Amino acid sequence: MYIIDTNIHAAYLLQNFENDELTKKYLELYNTITLSERIVPDFILGEFETFIIKVAPSRYRLNSKDTKKLKQLAFDYIHKLTHDCVISAPEIHTVQRARDIYFENVNTHYIGFIDCLILAEAEKNKYTIFTKDARMSNIAKNLQLACLDPQNANN
Repeated sequence: MYIIDTNIHAAYLLQNFENDELTKKYLELYNTITLSERIVPDFILGEFETFIIKVAPSRYRLNSKDTKKLKQLAFDYIHKLTHDCVISAPEIHTVQRARDIYFENVNTHYIGFIDCLILAEAEKNKYTIFTKDARMSNIAKNLQLACLDPQNANN
C-alpha cells in the first residue's frame, strides 16, 4: 500500500504544466500503482484542494477560464480519489507521533506538520511513502520507512 503525497496528486493533475523529466518518471510510477493500493489520507485531500484552488492559478498564471477548468478537474479528481482509492484518517496516537516527528526535526530539517502526519501514518500502517519531497524522503529513511523513488525503481 502506498501513501500518496499532495505533490504527486498535484503533479498528476497539472502534468501539462509540470513536464520536467523527473516529474514524468514520478507520474509513470504513479500510474503503475493500482487504485486500490493508493492510500489517500483525509488531510491530503484538504491540502490538495487548497493547493489547486488557491495556489496553482496564480503560480501558473491562469486566466479565469483556465482557473475554472482547473477547479472542475480538481473536483473530478477528488471525486475519483474518494470513490476509487483507500481513504484514511489519522488516529489520535498517529497525530501524537506526527507531533513528535515534527518537533524532532523542526530545528534541523524543517518539515511541515502534514508531512509529519504522512510519516506517522506510514510508520503506523507500514505504508510505502510516495512523494517528490526530498526532505520528507530523507526523514523517512532516517525513520526506516519505505519510500518509492522513481530513480531507484525497477520499472
